[in-house]
Amino acid sequence: MPSYVPPRLFRQLRQLTRYRRRLVSERSRARNRVHKTLDHDGLRIGGILSDLFGVNGRRVLDGLVAERSPRCILAGLTSRVRAKLAPLAKALAATLDPLALFALQVQLEAVDRADATLAALDVRIREALADYQRPLRLLQTIPGIDLGSACTILVEIGPDLGAFREARHLGSWAGVAPGNNTSAGKRRSGRVRPGNPTLRATLAECAHAAARTTGSQFHGYHRALAARLGYKRAILATAHKLLRVIHAVLRDDRPYTDPGIDYEHLVVARNAPRWIRMLTQHGFLEEAQAVRR
Repeated sequence: MPSYVPPRLFRQLRQLTRYRRRLVSERSRARNRVHKTLDHDGLRIGGILSDLFGVNGRRVLDGLVAERSPRCILAGLTSRVRAKLAPLAKALAATLDPLALFALQVQLEAVDRADATLAALDVRIREALADYQRPLRLLQTIPGIDLGSACTILVEIGPDLGAFREARHLGSWAGVAPGNNTSAGKRRSGRVRPGNPTLRATLAECAHAAARTTGSQFHGYHRALAARLGYKRAILATAHKLLRVIHAVLRDDRPYTDPGIDYEHLVVARNAPRWIRMLTQHGFLEEAQAVRR
């Protein structure tokens, strides 16, 4: 199969979407440094507020940088944190030394710059994809995929699925399909092959969200696999299934409809006879019946 070369617009957009992913990682590191600076000087606010960079968390941080008193900082918070005012007042009793205060200011400026750049990138990417609103809307009907992820997936795959004859070809190209290292009738390894790292990482993030979407097929699919493969390998398998669904949705030009498959029931139905046979062989069923009596 020849190398896949998307249209020029999508090659250019890849630079923006991939830079956006790196910028999100840099912002996360800057936020972690803010947590570390506060914890180092005893202001353990991150354990009190659920989101240190939410509305109230940011008001606390801005108040610390402006060197306001704890009373002024607490007075500017919303009523949603009324139950947390006492522990917040206790945490704000500690003070930041001048160097920590300067470090906090620099780190918050880095977070703000990243936020502004990300907002500008999002606007530019969505403007460039203005002619592809239909596939973007279709992708967002799939559990775990929001607008940002839909843009990244569409940019990486391209506007035309003709380059991938079947979903398995797309999965292999993306690097989420299981490996096929077979020799002399023996399967040596099932590790995934190298593929598109940006698409694979995006699919893994979407798979995390889809696996937590109660009522979707991905929720039961991941739970059934995680019991046997472990959480991380089950996430990669869920990402592979998600990509196959993406291929079907874009190929058929139809919104996603959940089939309502209970994968846990299928696993139990397939393995229950063997489990019962082994439990009976080792006497566990007889012991359980004796306990009930």
